Amino acid sequence: MKLLFRYAMLIVPDREKKINQAKGDVKNMIAKAVSE
Repeated sequence: MKLLFRYAMLIVPDREKKINQAKGDVKNMIAKAVSE
């Protein structure tokens, strides 16, 4: 059980980073579309 918890603690921050990266990519795409 402890091992599972540690595994989750490793995965969650990585997932958050990917979500934030995806949000940034979408913002960049919108900015490009608006500026063109």
